Amino acid sequence: MMKPSDIWAPAPELQRAELRLQTEDNNYLGHLVAPAATLGPRPLVLVVHNYQGLKFFDVDVAEYLARVGYVGLAIDMYGDTVPPEKRVWPEDPADIEDFQRGCFEGMVACLLYT
Repeated sequence: MMKPSDIWAPAPELQRAELRLQTEDNNYLGHLVAPAATLGPRPLVLVVHNYQGLKFFDVDVAEYLARVGYVGLAIDMYGDTVPPEKRVWPEDPADIEDFQRGCFEGMVACLLYT
C-alpha cells in the first residue's frame, strides 16, 4: 500500500501535536498538523472520519491541509468505543459482520453524548 511519505517530500517545518481528551469515561485522540508558525494564524479545518473511525487516512488529510496552508485537525468521534485496531476493513470476509457491528456501535455511542 502506498503511503503519502512515498510521494510527498519531507516537511519538517510542519507542526504536529496529538490532542487527548477524556470525557464520559472515554478517551479521544486528535491529530493536529499545522504549517510553520512563521506563517502566522491560519484557518482551521476539522477532518471528521467516516463510519470506521479515525485512521491513518484522516491524519494524512490533516497533513495535506497543512501543506497547502491550513491547520488540519483530524478528530476521533469514537474514542475507546471502537479501538484503533478494529477500524481497518478486515481482510477475512468472516470478520466483516463483527467489523460492521463495531462501527455501528461507535456511531450509536456518538449519539448518546449529544
